[in-house]
Amino acid sequence: MTQFLLDILRISALPNKELIQFVRKNQEDNEELQRTLEVNGRSLCLVSADNFDAFIHTYNDRSTARATFDFEGKTFRNTTSTPGFPLTDLKWRSYVLQKQSVLRNWSSVFICIGLARKEPIKGIDKEYPMIISIMTDPEVPPLLTYPN
Repeated sequence: MTQFLLDILRISALPNKELIQFVRKNQEDNEELQRTLEVNGRSLCLVSADNFDAFIHTYNDRSTARATFDFEGKTFRNTTSTPGFPLTDLKWRSYVLQKQSVLRNWSSVFICIGLARKEPIKGIDKEYPMIISIMTDPEVPPLLTYPN
């Protein structure tokens, strides 16, 4: 486990080719994804997605980036009534909120699902899943600007 954590800490320095090799080696299956989505003893999961769709969701005049993804022939939309999972990946959130199109020519897509913390002050009494990272091969470059 210690080596696994050390490998994770080095991800930020990995070129995309090495990152894709790492995630391909450490991707998980449907059982682990379900356990994460159900907040059942897991808080992080990495899967090789068939595809994903990122979009803007507006509620009470507030726009947020959200996404759905396909994995093993099933579309995962969210575990709550709000469409899509919150998308916290800064690169992809920037593309979505700035309405920038992306050439979808990748051969691989990996989705990392993590759990957000409880926020009792906001009435959120349990952890909930969000997409914390989307990794593609070839890599989609970050935008030079980020929305306010």
